[in-house]
Amino acid sequence: MNIKTLSFVALVSAGLGVVLMAVRTYYAVSFSEPLQLTTSGAEYESLYVIWKYIQGAPVYVDQTRIPFAGTYYNWLYYAFYGEVASFVLSALSLTDAWLPTITKLLTLSGATIGTWVSYRCFWNMGFGQDKNGRLLSFAFAVLLFFGPLMGFWAIATAPDIWALTLDVTAVFVFLRYYQSHPVKAVLLFCLFAYLAWSFKQIFVFSPGAVGLLLLIRRDWKLLFILTFGMWSAWGLTLAIGSLDYVHTIVAFGGTSVELARYELVRNLINLTVKIQPVLIMLAVAVIATVINPSFRTVLRVGFSEGENRGPEITFSLALLGVLITSVLAIPASAKIGASENYYFTLTFFMMLAGLSWLRISSQKENIVGWAYGAMSLGWLGNLIAVSSVFVGLQGVLSTRHMHDSMTAAAGCLNQQSLSDSLFISNPYLSLPWMVPARQHFVIHYNYPMDRASGVSMEGGGVGGLIDDGYFATLILPAGLKGSYDGAQLSRYRLRPQTCPGLLIYDRTNVPAPPPDQTSGGSAPKS
Repeated sequence: MNIKTLSFVALVSAGLGVVLMAVRTYYAVSFSEPLQLTTSGAEYESLYVIWKYIQGAPVYVDQTRIPFAGTYYNWLYYAFYGEVASFVLSALSLTDAWLPTITKLLTLSGATIGTWVSYRCFWNMGFGQDKNGRLLSFAFAVLLFFGPLMGFWAIATAPDIWALTLDVTAVFVFLRYYQSHPVKAVLLFCLFAYLAWSFKQIFVFSPGAVGLLLLIRRDWKLLFILTFGMWSAWGLTLAIGSLDYVHTIVAFGGTSVELARYELVRNLINLTVKIQPVLIMLAVAVIATVINPSFRTVLRVGFSEGENRGPEITFSLALLGVLITSVLAIPASAKIGASENYYFTLTFFMMLAGLSWLRISSQKENIVGWAYGAMSLGWLGNLIAVSSVFVGLQGVLSTRHMHDSMTAAAGCLNQQSLSDSLFISNPYLSLPWMVPARQHFVIHYNYPMDRASGVSMEGGGVGGLIDDGYFATLILPAGLKGSYDGAQLSRYRLRPQTCPGLLIYDRTNVPAPPPDQTSGGSAPKS
């Protein structure tokens, strides 16, 4: 098999991933009504913080204090999404209910830009300048941002996509200018690496990889510029931030971080299934290196002081990137609630390592011939994996049902006579545009784990507030067995009226609603 056939198979396989993402986007985004659904992660947390940013309210707060809402990510994520969303809402005279749609589209734009940047990085620094090399590079770039590993993250209200895009940009500009304008390369790298960190603080992968490369190559001047630049930017940001901001960045807001072996195993298995073309490409590189000892000189050239052969430097940096991201991301992916998004940057560096190796080995026909054949099997496996989602064998095609259930519940609740203070157990329904309330208890994802681990909460947490009669009305899940968050509900009476999947409780000193009050309702108005 030759590279032309491989690139064709890769494009078809990667293209089917784009079709899958387009179908998912069709079900998750509408321009005729504001859809209320979750695609990946605890999006309600981010939506609430972005809404607070738009309203001019404090973004970073103590999540152990009422109303127990969490802010987990870095400042630029909320500022960027908040400013763009505020502009769109104002320019188009939209209500806050459109915020999920706007933020999802903003994430999708980041994935599109990230695809282009990673393509340029793979094409210029990896496989080479020929037509088929460009096509294969493009296929891997599409696989990174629109492939099975990405899942729904490309249309989620989350910082990961823009952080990844900026991190890839940092690596690209470093490799683009390192040989010709080394100081410029490091300065531009510092800029984009800082921006990536400013979206999500775990993104220190690339600074670690570049710093280690410069250390091994004994490039002391550039290493000093990198170290001073990155630590100055990080330090200045923390110095001017509030105490709650610093606590969030340094200590995750003090929340309980629990690791679980089953999470790690599940995420690693999913990673293996979802990046088959990448793993097989790297396996081919390892086998070829064992077979042909001449490949062992690649790292020596890439790590040697004064050697400036681009492909070898790229390959060496990519391997260091794989090492750094593996050390940081794999253990972090064992955190309860973690997903394959922890492996995005690791996958990028694995792609860069494999493609740069292929460029170096492109003149060795006795190796690349069988290598192309083996790599095509990975792309065929990817094609089967994506196809299985379309036929319903695995995966999720749409989460539109969440919108139906959320709007039905919100419409019903908004037709009830609900007294403030109001607590709704479903954090998405607690969002300001879903059910109006004086305080919005958009409880953060880690709240149950914090309670279980004994983290001190203001008022004893939600359960303590219920015992004290803090809330006039409670909206709790149907099937509740007499208590919630440790509270026995003795101060509340159950209404005969219900809403889909929800029970309504009133504090005993709060007048009951009129007897003709009925359930039912409509979706939030657009």
